[in-house]
Amino acid sequence: MSASQPTKDDNDSDSDDEVPYSVRTSMAAKLSGPAPPAPKLKKLSASRDKPSAEPESEQAVVLSMITGEPLKKRPTLVQLSSKPVAAPSAPDSDFDDDEDLVPGKKRKALPKAVPTTKTSTPASQKATPRIQACGEKQLDRCVMAARDNGDKVLVTVVSLSMRLSADAGADEVWRAYARDGTGYDLCPPHERDQNELGEAEFLGLFFGNVCDPGVGDRIADMILQNRHAHVVVVDPSNKGDNFARLAACVGALKVKHRDATLGGLLYKQVLKPKDTVWKRVLAAATKCRSDVQLRGKMREFYHDHL
Repeated sequence: MSASQPTKDDNDSDSDDEVPYSVRTSMAAKLSGPAPPAPKLKKLSASRDKPSAEPESEQAVVLSMITGEPLKKRPTLVQLSSKPVAAPSAPDSDFDDDEDLVPGKKRKALPKAVPTTKTSTPASQKATPRIQACGEKQLDRCVMAARDNGDKVLVTVVSLSMRLSADAGADEVWRAYARDGTGYDLCPPHERDQNELGEAEFLGLFFGNVCDPGVGDRIADMILQNRHAHVVVVDPSNKGDNFARLAACVGALKVKHRDATLGGLLYKQVLKPKDTVWKRVLAAATKCRSDVQLRGKMREFYHDHL
């Protein structure tokens, strides 16, 4: 036996060796026919949040080439967050406002604001001013109106005529005196309605002498000494449209010189004279800020216009 021929032991050892990978591939190709085109693999981009799929094994590739079936890609792994996500809360039927939060639902239109109308207080319910002016026939009504302001009301009647004797149930009656010390006697019975005042009568409304204050000063003293005091100024005319109203306005101005807030309110409430002359008197008097200015201004006005 020559050395070049292989022995039986050598053949046995060769048959036990594994078939190389290239030989198996060529043999599989011959048995199955032409190989199908290799599937195109999509490149996956590397991402930190989403890891890429694992590469296919060699056995899967060989099996796909033998059977002709395409490779099945493994599912891509998705990394889920470990943080819990709160579920959206359902609308609560107990609250009407939650209906506006429902998506896709129209919001309720707000009701239109209804303009409020100012309600005026009836005249019968308004408080009576603390200073009133009237004529002889209206005295009872004015005194009763002052009484309606409370049980503690103290009513004083200031009379501009010594001929008036009725008190109409007032607590006190004071008959005014002119600057020369004589009592006012306006509208005497034998004369018609008086439209003029003498110097002592006119100036006596604004200031008096040393011993006796003027009519306006006396009214101011009554108002400021007692917060329940009410004053009703009366003259012998039918309605007291001029002299009684003029004296009442002078009294309110005197209060204003001592207490601006109270005096301003009283002057606003008291009725004003109807005659043009006495309106001009008040227009000049309201410009004065003290009793001294008022005295000089009224002296000039009387000599210049009356």
